[in-house]
Amino acid sequence: MRVIALLAFCSTMVGCNTHFDGLKIVHSVTHELPAFHPVDVTNPDKFANDLKLSPLWKVEKNSQGIFEAHARAITPDSASEKMGRMFLFELLSTPGQNPPKNYRINNRYIDGSEDAFSSFSAYIVFQKPTDSYVSFCENDKEVTLGVYDSWEHKLGLNSLSVLAIKISKAHEIYLLIHEQGIDSQRATTFARLPSIMRAIADVVELPSTYRAEEQYRRFYQLFFDYPLKDKELKRLPGIQGRDTFYGYFKVQPQTNYEGVNIRITHPVYCGGECTLGYERLNKAEYLGKPYQDFDFLFFLIEDNAVYLTGNYDKDFGIFSGTNSFDAKLEVLNADGEVLIESVDKFKGWER
Repeated sequence: MRVIALLAFCSTMVGCNTHFDGLKIVHSVTHELPAFHPVDVTNPDKFANDLKLSPLWKVEKNSQGIFEAHARAITPDSASEKMGRMFLFELLSTPGQNPPKNYRINNRYIDGSEDAFSSFSAYIVFQKPTDSYVSFCENDKEVTLGVYDSWEHKLGLNSLSVLAIKISKAHEIYLLIHEQGIDSQRATTFARLPSIMRAIADVVELPSTYRAEEQYRRFYQLFFDYPLKDKELKRLPGIQGRDTFYGYFKVQPQTNYEGVNIRITHPVYCGGECTLGYERLNKAEYLGKPYQDFDFLFFLIEDNAVYLTGNYDKDFGIFSGTNSFDAKLEVLNADGEVLIESVDKFKGWER
């Protein structure tokens, strides 16, 4: 059986748009499926919780309120550096592999070199995809990918392939693989499929109970000082002042770690909240329920913009201003409870 995957425009900054007009085929490629580890999720609730506990996946809710688990990636901070672009699970599964010297972790995609692809992403959904551009792949010998574009009549940086693989026999759970760019062979999709499936199998095969801090100890040792504290918050500068905040909590009894989000406030320069409530809640991360007391949970919330009121752009705007101001930063849960609180310096994001 041949599977046709519909491809469309996808921004590497904001992820894939789910509404496409004027799609036209610009290319197709038939490729033999590589061998990969078989996966069958038999307990969806445990699988979802294990993905939440893992620092290698970011679990959030889509617009329908259904969980999605996005594979986190690590890339060098320099656009000219072509080495070290990988998923976090690929980094940790490679003995002796260390992060790039100046790295960035994101929740969505791997940046690619322009001569191969512009972005690549993988995520798990807990419902059957209904978008027409998504194709369903069975474990057959070959797959035909049709490459579509909504802007060009030939392969371009916006040409996108979407491939869905069912990872549960009894439940509607799917791996979605997106590759965007000019590679006519879609080599990244097929080359990385085995490592993605292996990473999913690692989660499926976790024991019934375990300690997440021990299971992912190498991750914590690579990115934080050891031994771990009760909590820690770090910051990575983002484009145009839209920064990333990440860290961990030592889990406290009776505390909810679902819906973790970032709120930034200043009573004068922002008139209260500097972040937008709906925007931060849309990016909230669901960290799950550990199987053992006082375990550790990792979070990473990226692309946090600060919005100023009045004429404060001239003083604190990322383009117009030369100054920064102190604002309160809070890490909240879905109940609005403050989990971490600090004061940091910010500049306003100008549209």
